Amino acid sequence: MLDSTFLQTSPIFKGIKAEEFETISFIVDDVTIPNKHHLFKEGAAARSLFIIRDGEIEIVKESGASPVVLNTLGEGDIFGEMAVIRETTRFSSAIARGHTSLWTISRDKLDTLRRKDPALWGSLMYNIAGILADRLAAVSSKLAAATSGSAGAAASAPAERGFWARLMGH
Repeated sequence: MLDSTFLQTSPIFKGIKAEEFETISFIVDDVTIPNKHHLFKEGAAARSLFIIRDGEIEIVKESGASPVVLNTLGEGDIFGEMAVIRETTRFSSAIARGHTSLWTISRDKLDTLRRKDPALWGSLMYNIAGILADRLAAVSSKLAAATSGSAGAAASAPAERGFWARLMGH
């Protein structure tokens, strides 16, 4: 069952009105992954984003000599959002760390939403763009810190979202 109270705390649904969650419920599906099972594998076609309801997911780069855990995500975290922006393949694998429940939104369902409710679709896409912009800013800060030797200052720099706010009038 869709928990709109929980979803309202997710950055992907920031600014979504309570009455719009009925429409959202038609594009969100439940997924449950047992411990140590793959949600998806590196190189697989990417078609959906995920929101962790309960449990943890390890994001793992498996293509090298030995697997490398890039990140461990928990309740409320969003991942795989590039899949709804463009056709691509998965950069890494996602593996359940314990029994994990997620919500998923596919590119196809977002496209249906675009046709039925363009304003709501636009709000979701704006939020996804903001999430991606925040992640790009964080990676850029880490890269700058790694190349300049000032890891402490750059790693703590806040993500800049001014461009998107100006563009969308927020």
